[in-house]
Amino acid sequence: CPPVPPVCTGMGMPQLQALQSPSHNNLGGKGPDEGAETIVYPNALTMKGDRIDLVLSATNPYEVHNIKYNGIKGEFGRVNLKDGASVDLRFQFIVTGTNKTVDVSNFAFTVYDVDSTHEGYNESVKVCGADGASTSNDTTLESVPAGDCLMYQSTVEGGGDNNPGDPKNLTAEQVANSVTFFFSKPRSEFKATLAVSGPGFEAGRNFIFALVPVVSCPPPQLPPPCSGMTEMNALLSPTHNNLGGRGPDMGAETLVYPKALSLSGDTVDLVLSASSDYEANNVAANGVKGEFGSVNVRDGTSVDLKFKFVHSGSDKSVEVEKFAFTVYDLDSTLRSNESVKVCGADSAVTANKTNVVALPADKE
Repeated sequence: CPPVPPVCTGMGMPQLQALQSPSHNNLGGKGPDEGAETIVYPNALTMKGDRIDLVLSATNPYEVHNIKYNGIKGEFGRVNLKDGASVDLRFQFIVTGTNKTVDVSNFAFTVYDVDSTHEGYNESVKVCGADGASTSNDTTLESVPAGDCLMYQSTVEGGGDNNPGDPKNLTAEQVANSVTFFFSKPRSEFKATLAVSGPGFEAGRNFIFALVPVVSCPPPQLPPPCSGMTEMNALLSPTHNNLGGRGPDMGAETLVYPKALSLSGDTVDLVLSASSDYEANNVAANGVKGEFGSVNVRDGTSVDLKFKFVHSGSDKSVEVEKFAFTVYDLDSTLRSNESVKVCGADSAVTANKTNVVALPADKE
């Protein structure tokens, strides 16, 4: 928990190449080349026999201190940014020699050497649309709230003497100053914001990057539900079974699983109720199957369920944290497909080789 992302195991990962000298270099129209306002890294990866370029463009005004630093440093891509400025960059995957974009999945984007200066400048990088990000256990970077995006900022001063020279040969200090963003779903582009905050002297900072992961994966610190979880019990036969008023019991239109978990010495029931019309094909299937809860739903219908934690033998609700909810046996028939939508969860995970597809869903 969670499963190792494919990009960490190489499953389906495109064949990555070392970034080469740009075939075109004119980010934001600042030169040194003329024409399209892009940086083009040729043959950045190979996929299904095609060579793919990595093309950078700025989607807001780009302020540079020294344009000669744009391009590459060794096998790293490099972008120079004026102190006190920020730039929104779009990274596109384009078939070499064409303008045709191509979807790439299971790749990583790492920014290295994210550090501060003694004058008070801090570097930061924000990426939107990534599945997650990883830093080392002894990272010097600080995670900063950024809405639906992921953002990391420097906290430790650094200089030229600790800059990395080879993405395959990094010191512990260089790894600690790096952050890797992971992408699993197919996409033809992603966006990143680079920024240098500070007093505004006439100087600049270099950001270096590569399309390879730099830290162990999955992240060394697992999400809270994977450690220190609330003690759960096997689901027992319901003490009351009348979901949506469909029986077999009478009275409250609920399904009550007794003593589903223990909390601070008290037992807690799990109570299900339907907040929409509920249609069952075989109500006898409601309740438990082994240690699983079971709810039967008629083909072609849906039901909105509310799961509530209450103190056993009462109607008093209780708050529970650090728990997981798993739905098993999601499959299809010749006539129907099964789906589950959960609102309010921190995240969801599936196995690496899953038969389940994630779909866009409105937040409610």
